[in-house]
Amino acid sequence: MSVLRPFARLSLAGLLAAVPLAAAGAQDFSMIGSSVAGITMPQVMNPCPNGRCGGAGGDGGLAMRAVRVAPQPTAAATSLRYVATPALRRQVLADLLSRTRAGNPQAAEAVRAMFARYDYSRLYEGVAEPYGLGGDDTANAMGAYFILAWIIVNGRSDVPGGLASVRAVRAQFAATLAQSPSGAPQNRALLGEQIKILFAVMHAGWQGSMKQHDARAYADGVARQFQQQAGVDLRRTALDAAGLHRAE
Repeated sequence: MSVLRPFARLSLAGLLAAVPLAAAGAQDFSMIGSSVAGITMPQVMNPCPNGRCGGAGGDGGLAMRAVRVAPQPTAAATSLRYVATPALRRQVLADLLSRTRAGNPQAAEAVRAMFARYDYSRLYEGVAEPYGLGGDDTANAMGAYFILAWIIVNGRSDVPGGLASVRAVRAQFAATLAQSPSGAPQNRALLGEQIKILFAVMHAGWQGSMKQHDARAYADGVARQFQQQAGVDLRRTALDAAGLHRAE
């Protein structure tokens, strides 16, 4: 199943292509996608520093633990749903812009301009919903984010194994989050929305890199970030009906 078909059907590629790249100045939006992810991913991958998440310990290595979890039938049905209020979404966007501005004001301005025109949650839904990963569910968001990153890094335009692979990846993250402070009801909304907005930025960066004929460099940047910040080498990770796992 091609991940590009829903883009065309929902006119999402057209929406993202309409983002004014001039807001980035000399730096094209594909590199801004990398910059934003590099600044924000450490916090998202370890969202409970100093015990902030109200549980014992943090979630460093959550992504690596998820990749090691074999999906089980019960995990696939685990709900990590939450209620995302307009106030929470404004907070998530403001936090992203604040963190990005501190490290790269130019990138922050481009992201601000993008999300002044487009709702990041609707952009996420347009891509993720056809694969059963829509809605306000933290496991859905984590699964969608990692599948998109795997596709970018490995130069693919499809999900190997189709919906069976998507469901398996979702089950891996559901199983891991169900035993994690980040998956607790009081914490999952913040993590889910943080992942959604990073998904939208990464997808926009990918689209921008293809327009600029720079997709390989963008893919290399995403690969480095996931290796450094999430502890997962996506080029040595297989994606199939067993989920994400180390390639043989």
